[in-house]
Amino acid sequence: MQLFDTRGLDPFLADFDRLAQRVLGASATPRAAAPVSGIPFDVVRRGDALVLEFDMPGADWSDLDVRVEGRAVTVSAKRQPVEPEGSVVYARGRFTGEFRQQITFPDGLDLEALEASWEHGVLALRVPVLASAQPRRVEVRGVPQPPADQRSIAG
Repeated sequence: MQLFDTRGLDPFLADFDRLAQRVLGASATPRAAAPVSGIPFDVVRRGDALVLEFDMPGADWSDLDVRVEGRAVTVSAKRQPVEPEGSVVYARGRFTGEFRQQITFPDGLDLEALEASWEHGVLALRVPVLASAQPRRVEVRGVPQPPADQRSIAG
């Protein structure tokens, strides 16, 4: 089962399915995703860019770090437990501390133009698709045919 539906014509989806299988350690559909380590994220194509959205509730945007090295992008963040003074924690089920996710992107994306934004606990990375990698229509040329009324049938 694939994480992303690669039956369409988008050349990046097959690469991202393989990427998700490597990152998540297993392949699954988004509807049946298993718990994963690292930072949960979605990959969405929006117009001429791929957008990766990382869920990081409770993290502070000032503790985020996004680095690009070659074709790899590393996202790091911290989530500190915030307890009012005098509180006693009996159980802690939410992740605290530092977390990190590294993604190696396929060719055809402009990592020099990568943009990052933060809103409501979601980090969005926008990576433009290079013009040379955009789908394009190819004109089909052929030998001109004479009009139907000027064709002769040999026989």
